[in-house]
Parts: sequence; structure tokens; C-alpha cells
Amino acid sequence: MIGILLALQVNNWNENRKKNQLAQKYLQTLYMDFIQNDVLVDHALEQMEGTKQATRSLAVFIDSGFVEIDKKNRILLFEEFHDNYKFYENDYIPIYDSISLIYNLNRAGWVTSYDLILPGWGELISTGNIQLIENKNLKDEIVMLHLLAGEIKELETKIMTPIVKDFKTIRAAYYDVSKSVAGPLESNEPGLFNDDDLVDILALRSKKEIRDQLRLVYRAANEQQDNIRGNIGRQASIIIDLLKNELSKLGLKLEEMEIPLGK
Repeated sequence: MIGILLALQVNNWNENRKKNQLAQKYLQTLYMDFIQNDVLVDHALEQMEGTKQATRSLAVFIDSGFVEIDKKNRILLFEEFHDNYKFYENDYIPIYDSISLIYNLNRAGWVTSYDLILPGWGELISTGNIQLIENKNLKDEIVMLHLLAGEIKELETKIMTPIVKDFKTIRAAYYDVSKSVAGPLESNEPGLFNDDDLVDILALRSKKEIRDQLRLVYRAANEQQDNIRGNIGRQASIIIDLLKNELSKLGLKLEEMEIPLGK
């Protein structure tokens, strides 16, 4: 009888040890997922800043003056514009020629997406091992993060995407950026503009609807940026702190864990 009880105790101990090891593995995986998520958040914020900067640059271009045509490269050269420009408060990159203008026209038409990617959490749910994570607060905070990410995706679909689509429609009415073959001047084939292209590019400056739509693109990108930084960034930080606490209880040293590339 004693032998049977001892065998059961050993068996239970082994089962609990396996569960604890699996729970530890999942906690480590979740921590690494959230470190990588920080990289994705930083990338999305950087891309949105690029969109905002492009709208500022284009707005400045609208008020700038034309200098001359570079006949060799068939591009327009614009004078630098540095007066007290109040359209946007932040800095901008001056548009010096028609090639940099085309780049910014393209850049202002980007929609930057942020996607919450947590493979470890998905595996916990799909395998039914979610009960291995005993910290209810940690699980609730991760669920909340998914809700916030869903709200941001909804805003992107309902606000940012339509505004950028309208900008691209207005842009195409005056210059079809998609057909431009203009490349960097330092390349072997920089791509030459024809005379009609040059006229159309100059005509952009006189179109009020371009300026109005640039304001909308800027504001939408800025709102999306604030939502990601304020909601996703703050919530992810809370979760990372909880994961650090759980891992420290297990005696794991975070500095010894492998950090994903890019962070």
C-alpha cells in the first residue's frame, strides 16, 4: 500500500514538473513575442512619421518657387524654401527637384498598418494550454491589448485608408505617379521626364484640393500614431512588466535570454 502511494506521489510530481516546465516555456515565448512587438510598434511609428513628413514637405513645395529645368536630366529644380512656414509645426525635408517631389507624392500615399503578432499566445489558445498561465491579471491584460489592436485596425480601415485613397485620386488627376520612371540622379538610368510631365508637376502647386487633402492625410496619420504609441505602447509595457515579474519568480535571468534581431 505504501509503495502504491509513493508511486502516485512520484507520478504527480513528474506531471507537475512537466506542466511547470511547459508554463515556463510559454512565459518565455510570450516575453520574446512582446519584445518583438516593440520592434513592430517602433517600425509602424517610424513609417507614419515618414508619411507626416511627406505631407509637410509637399505643403512647403506648394508655396515654393521654380528655378529652372535641368535639360540634361530632364528634371525640375526648385528653390529652397525656408521662410517662417506655419502650415505644420514640425520639421520637413525640402523638395529640391521633381525626383524628390515624386518620392514624397508616393510617400504621402502610404497606409502604414500595425498588426499585433503573438504566436505564443495563439499557441496557448489553440492547444488549450491557457490554464498553464496562472496569473489572471496577465491574461486579462493580453486580452485587452488584442481589443485595442482591433480598434486601431478598425480606425485604419474606416479613416486612414479612405483619406489616403482620396489623396491618391486627387493626385492622379494632375500627375500619374504610378507611371513615373524617375529614379535617383546618382543611378545609371535616372529616368527622364517629358515636357508634359514637367508641366503637370508644376501644376500641382496651384491646386487647393491637394493642400486640403494633405492636411487630412497628416491628421489621420498623426491620430493613428498617437493611438499606437499611447494605447498599444502603454498596454504592451504593462504586459512586459508582468511577464518580467513572472519570469523572475522562476529564477530566470532576462539578460541571458535571446533577444530578437532589431531590438
